[in-house]
Formats: sequence, structure tokens, C-alpha cells
Amino acid sequence: KLLEYSCPRCSSQRQVQYFCRDDVFTPQDPWVVCGGCYVAVAVQPYKTVSYDCPVCRKLQKARIPGRPVHLDMYRSSVVTCNCGFKGEVSVGRLMDLTCSKCWHRSESLCDVWAEDGEVTQTFCVQCQEEQRAFVQDPKAKLQVEDGADMEYRCEGCRKVRPAHADELVRNGGLASCSLCHWVGY
Repeated sequence: KLLEYSCPRCSSQRQVQYFCRDDVFTPQDPWVVCGGCYVAVAVQPYKTVSYDCPVCRKLQKARIPGRPVHLDMYRSSVVTCNCGFKGEVSVGRLMDLTCSKCWHRSESLCDVWAEDGEVTQTFCVQCQEEQRAFVQDPKAKLQVEDGADMEYRCEGCRKVRPAHADELVRNGGLASCSLCHWVGY
């Protein structure tokens, strides 16, 4: 599993692989060579999670330290919110979910260990039923222009163009370039 750490020397935030066996993290004291300052340091890994505060109803973030405990222990945590609330809440990762049937996109708190590209079952508000949904990291969608679901390289003008999943489904998988009017797979 990937956890994060903050370098005690340069304060850069990076990821570190944390090992587990039988769904329990093994005891570890990781030393890393920081990619920011290139110095070997001992770090305290943590998992950044999101939670919905029951008092102020705002989405907040918390850090859960990496410890030799079962992975299920990362599904809830005792948190202190800026509004004054202190208590145990369910935690997860804020991810984009895209319905595999109607391509409706929504943000939702997913499992703490959900990763970009996974498939999960969720209730689609557009279809009004349980559907398979594709999990996407919210940061990943910022890389694609015009709110497109993916990109392709046009074989006509050789430029990277946005592709919308609903258009591809409507057109039987054919993409069409709006710059040079090329059409193809």
C-alpha cells in the first residue's frame, strides 16, 4: 500500500510503499532518500483521508499514522474538526465515480484504499439503480482538457484531442477530430 510522508528536512510531501501481510501492516521504521532534498531521513508515514463532519457538514481531511494494524482499522478514525466537533467518523478517499451505463460522473467518498482505475458498485442517481462505476482520482481529470473523459492522438493532424465517453458510445467507438475532420478508431 502507498502511504505518504513529509520530509522533516525540506517539508516536501512524497509517497512511500508500506508493506502488509494478511491485511495487516508489518512493523516498519522506513528510511527514505527524499526526492526533494536528496537526504536520507527516517519518516513517519501516514494516510491522508477525507471525512464528512457531522456538525458543520463540510468535507475535511485527516491523517492516520501508518502503524502495524489491520487495514480495516483505517475505515474510521477519531478526528477533531475546526468547528469544534471531536469524535469517531467514517473516513475514505474523495474520488470521481463514472457510471458504466450512462457515464454520469459524481464525486463520492470511497474506500480508503480505492485507487484510480478500479471498478466498484455504487448507486447512480441518473439511472436510479446500482451500477458498476469507474473510480478516478479527482486530480486526474484536471489533466484532460474541456472536461473530456480521455484523450487520443488524431491520425490526421497529429494533435492530442479530447474524447468524451458519451460521444464515443453514440458513435460506435469512432472519434472525430474537430480541427481536421478526421474520423477513426
